[in-house]
Amino acid sequence: MLAHQVVPIEVGRLRAALAAHGTWFGDGAGRFVTETEEGLALHAELDAVRPAALVFRCRWPRRLSVDHQARLRDVLDAANRTSDGVKLALSIDDRGRLAVVAEISHWLQAGVSDRQLTLLLEAALARLPRVIAHLDAAFPDPFGASA
Repeated sequence: MLAHQVVPIEVGRLRAALAAHGTWFGDGAGRFVTETEEGLALHAELDAVRPAALVFRCRWPRRLSVDHQARLRDVLDAANRTSDGVKLALSIDDRGRLAVVAEISHWLQAGVSDRQLTLLLEAALARLPRVIAHLDAAFPDPFGASA
């Protein structure tokens, strides 16, 4: 049993916290997206299934052939063990290429302050691009730019 009651956060409070950190586009239902300085699409959403969960995620813009699967799994496993709350997941896209999603989930407890909400957002804006940069370093683009 939780020591504090977990309650949903209102979309308006999330929208206000996000607006203090640049331009975010929302759908009115608690899902927002922005582009980071690194050019990544960063998503923030209030999870509809877990209403007290705030989720930040971004997709690595590169795709790799399945020939890289074993090495990519090793890199992701190592990163997941040391990632400071960022979880990396591997999937295969419609074209049979490997895709990676980085995600941070936070459970928001009753009484979470606007400052705490801002700190969670700032942490996501800092950590997710760092993880993506780590993937870029581990798998350099042979053409010199992300696809």
